[in-house]
Amino acid sequence: MNDFDPTKRVLNGIELLDKEFPNWEEAIDLDKLAIEDCNHCILGQLFGEYIDGLDILRISQHKSCLFGFDTDRFSFKKDDLDLYQYIVLKDCWAEVIKERLAVPLAV
Repeated sequence: MNDFDPTKRVLNGIELLDKEFPNWEEAIDLDKLAIEDCNHCILGQLFGEYIDGLDILRISQHKSCLFGFDTDRFSFKKDDLDLYQYIVLKDCWAEVIKERLAVPLAV
């Protein structure tokens, strides 16, 4: 995968989670959210660990990037590009979660 479109990827992940795990955003602790950490990423917080989430949602690790759950570079040695993509993905997820959890103003 050549293009990195974090918004599109996160929207794909949101659509999947909304279908499979309604109100998932309520289970995410934004203070602990770290996409690069298997226990504190979106799937880690929802299902206990990243790999468990992939299994439950029936997604291969190589397809997880299409849903904004990981970058599309699979290496234990992370470089600056990976770190940048993780930060951008985290920010996209956090923005959506904050919007969903915001209490509507009384009119």
